[in-house]
Amino acid sequence: MPLLKDVGAEISDYILHGRPTSGFRTIVHRVQTPCTPFATATPIILIARRTLRRATVTGTRSHHAQIFRHTFATITISSGVGMTELAQLLRHKDPDTTTIYAKLDIEGLRSLSRPWAGAVL
Repeated sequence: MPLLKDVGAEISDYILHGRPTSGFRTIVHRVQTPCTPFATATPIILIARRTLRRATVTGTRSHHAQIFRHTFATITISSGVGMTELAQLLRHKDPDTTTIYAKLDIEGLRSLSRPWAGAVL
């Protein structure tokens, strides 16, 4: 995924200077010993939830890590990326999983609709 230059620099700085030495290639992992990748997504979900609460983010349906995937999908679709490409970016094994994001593209869905047969033109 392309990153903004300053984001890439911060991640690089964290890997080189911020996290404990690790033989793993994952970016985010446990800080306490043993410094290994997370076994499940739960710690990431909890970190995201705590951070969103601390930032007083409101008006969202969910307050955990999934919100970042939904935001990314929404922006990606509105910029013209197709569902197949979005499925690849989100690493969905089944492309049908990506169809949940089709509802986010209201204008795209309108272009597919047909006029109602009883409509007055």
